[in-house]
Amino acid sequence: MSRLLILAASLLALAGCGGAEPAPRAAEAAPTATSTPLPARQAPDDAELAKTPEVTPKDPFDLSHAKNGVLPPGAADRVLPVGSQPLLRVTAQGGEPRSELSYALKKGAAAKMGMNIEMTMGMKSAAATIPEMSLPVMTMAFDMKTVDETADPRSWKIRGKLTKVTAVARGPNDKIASAMQSQLKGMTGFSMVYTLHPNGRVQDVSMDIPKTTPDAAKQMMQGMGESLESTTTILPSEPIGIGARWDVLTRISTGGSDLLQVASYTLRERDRSKATLDVTVKQVAATDVVKNPALPGVARITSFSSSGAGNAKVDTSSIVTDASEVSVRTAMTVVSEVGGQRAEVAVDTAVVVHLGRR
Repeated sequence: MSRLLILAASLLALAGCGGAEPAPRAAEAAPTATSTPLPARQAPDDAELAKTPEVTPKDPFDLSHAKNGVLPPGAADRVLPVGSQPLLRVTAQGGEPRSELSYALKKGAAAKMGMNIEMTMGMKSAAATIPEMSLPVMTMAFDMKTVDETADPRSWKIRGKLTKVTAVARGPNDKIASAMQSQLKGMTGFSMVYTLHPNGRVQDVSMDIPKTTPDAAKQMMQGMGESLESTTTILPSEPIGIGARWDVLTRISTGGSDLLQVASYTLRERDRSKATLDVTVKQVAATDVVKNPALPGVARITSFSSSGAGNAKVDTSSIVTDASEVSVRTAMTVVSEVGGQRAEVAVDTAVVVHLGRR
């Protein structure tokens, strides 16, 4: 769940990019899918394969020192460098009885996963104010399958395929839905492969993305690959009981922004492989630089605030979460410069993401 909001934030780029990309010239060969690996994370040694790096409470999970929600240059790299594995700390082991909670899958296991993303957005600048409006609901369907065991029998290689993606208008926003749909139509059929470890950690993610996919949708696909940890939950390696609490610190990319996120989990219920978790999320900007094809020129974040909460029903014998819902409110101010002209835009978003078996 720790990266579930990457996809939702990427909708901002799609909503701002109306129209389809120019069609390829007739003389060009038909495009083929290309394998696009995500930036590699630092791989642990064999002794660490089954264990997420855990840190003591003195480590910097506290993000309150970010001025206006934005960390100064280099500060995020000292906390968690780009490409690093998420950090985990247990703050409470919970009551007795305690036992390990970890994923245990079987080769050939399959599941269908669905995701719905609802977003409202408002914008304000010197030129105009756009009141908060409901963006189209985005729905995605995936076929997920365990295709192989890895060299370590405690981890599995999983393949996911996007079988359907749509943008459905809510209220008087048919034009936005049409613009988004034109960007989304090239996404159906793309696939991704990744390795899942027993603690829910994801590694070695690669994707096949059609060359004709528009740039904004490509960025969203990258976010989709990076958000695969939303289909599972990173779990402690030590035995835990009801009331256990743990934090996961992650560095993520979303909508062209570089963020640090702390997701805090509480184990509310458990019945063998099934568990119910509460989660809260807080994010700060790891850098003020924004790299988004939807934003012209140089763009920088001057203020950022993002937090939310949700819950998840996890089945550690399944590839996907049974059901989860998380909602997050984000407010950010972005300053861009194009042709010597400076523009400041404040954007407020509210996102609700539903994920689960279908």
